[in-house]
Amino acid sequence: MLHDGDMEFFKELKHPDGESRERYAIWNGNPLPHGKWIGMKFVVYNIDEDQHVKLELTVTCPSE
Repeated sequence: MLHDGDMEFFKELKHPDGESRERYAIWNGNPLPHGKWIGMKFVVYNIDEDQHVKLELTVTCPSE
């Protein structure tokens, strides 16, 4: 998660080299909420007989 409100999946096979694969706006292009708790769930699945991975990210920010 980035401060500008975007999230990106970053593939890194050898540290510290890597590259961004996907970048998404999480809060409709707004920056991260300030002074609030943010819930994040990240799940990684092996698919296609372990030839690929599927990444899922769920983010929640409770309203006041």
